[in-house]
Amino acid sequence: MAEIAVVISEPSTQVRVHVNDEVVLRFDENPTTGFVWLAKGNVPPSLVPKSTDFKPGGLAPGAGGRREFSYVCYSRGISELRFELARPWQPDQPLKVSLVNIQCD
Repeated sequence: MAEIAVVISEPSTQVRVHVNDEVVLRFDENPTTGFVWLAKGNVPPSLVPKSTDFKPGGLAPGAGGRREFSYVCYSRGISELRFELARPWQPDQPLKVSLVNIQCD
């Protein structure tokens, strides 16, 4: 089992992993703005969610960091995940949308 870390900065990203690999998707985020990355929709059956975490980028007040979503590739297949940068109280008004296609071989 390998850990594959991918920094997501484009609206569409392709990731290729093997069964039993862990894929960590990292998004730049500054929650003090009110905008946070949210996973939207159902997780396809070939992936198992492992964790979601925020890692601060510094000690300064208001400093941004990275939001991490971790999944384990459970079985072969192609899965599309949708993430939105939005305010939790305005989920229908995302600032950004990112689609991540994960191919498990």
